[in-house]
Amino acid sequence: MLTPQFIAGTVFVAFVGACVTGLTWISSTLIDVDKNVAVVDLKVDVNSQKIDELHVMLRPMWEEFTGRTYDDNLASYHEAAAKGE
Repeated sequence: MLTPQFIAGTVFVAFVGACVTGLTWISSTLIDVDKNVAVVDLKVDVNSQKIDELHVMLRPMWEEFTGRTYDDNLASYHEAAAKGE
């Protein structure tokens, strides 16, 4: 009953089963990770949109408060603010 051929066949079947189980686990884990990444990406897009809306809303108030405009030059001041008027 415990011939070398039987033992080799059993070991082979066990190895193949372990490989299939491992591949199944890896693929299911990757699918879960992909779903989580998609959800996080969607949340980031929604948050980014909200941040952009807040920036558009707050920018005029900030420029009025500080007396300077931001035209992609952070060191640029209004002339009146630079003179202290």
